[in-house]
Amino acid sequence: MNSFSHSRLTVKNQLDKRRCLLYTCVLLTLITQTLSFNNVHSRGEVGGNVTFHCPADKKKDVQFFYFQTNDTFVNGYYDSKDLRTFGPIWENTRVDHNEKTVDMYRLNISHSRVYDCIIQYKDGPLIRNSISLSVTANYSKPTVTKSCEDGSSCLVTCVSYGGYPGTEVMWNIPVSKNTSGQMWKVVNNSEVPNPSTMMYNSSSTAYFNCSKGELTYLSCSVGDVTSNMFSVCEREIESGEVCRSEVKSKEGREDVRPFAHMNLVCPV
Repeated sequence: MNSFSHSRLTVKNQLDKRRCLLYTCVLLTLITQTLSFNNVHSRGEVGGNVTFHCPADKKKDVQFFYFQTNDTFVNGYYDSKDLRTFGPIWENTRVDHNEKTVDMYRLNISHSRVYDCIIQYKDGPLIRNSISLSVTANYSKPTVTKSCEDGSSCLVTCVSYGGYPGTEVMWNIPVSKNTSGQMWKVVNNSEVPNPSTMMYNSSSTAYFNCSKGELTYLSCSVGDVTSNMFSVCEREIESGEVCRSEVKSKEGREDVRPFAHMNLVCPV
């Protein structure tokens, strides 16, 4: 074989190798695209349960199924191995071998994270899917406390406990001439997490100017939970004032009680 023929053969071999490499790259790309799935999002509540549905081909035989978070093994199975060698199984989880689902019980805030479903078929490639879990907690119904000074002003505090994520208290103040920006303002907001449960206690204190009289139909909210309606700057009962309450005895006589003015609520 002359040098020219040898050179042509060498070039041909190099081209063939490049074609094979190109074909392999394309094939791997197609396989990767075929096995890629969008990240699934799931939600749960503290103390509740959630079921993770891992995408799987039920017609194929599975060699192993791992459910893990980062490098921490959660639960799963292997057709010929004891998976406890990979680490302790989370006691609040259960795997359904047929459906390729994982049930997680007694949720808490620390369970909010990304989990991976890893499935190896006996006659196919390894498939990996991610599922993001967000765990929330409902806040308690807000409670309201009032502290007023000489009828000139009031400080009102709204508190709600045990929620997640951290949420600011919102004041629900009807718009009127008595509730302008100069008549009330928020003086403090706080969202304090519990270090053990990671849930938040949310509170807020508002200042109310009482120079224009009573403010009614007020409330405060944290997320979707709202307090009972309340009033501030109520007029105090003065000595010597008399009110005629709409209370009648069994005989039908009207009852007069010397406690307050006609426009105030008389104690029964």
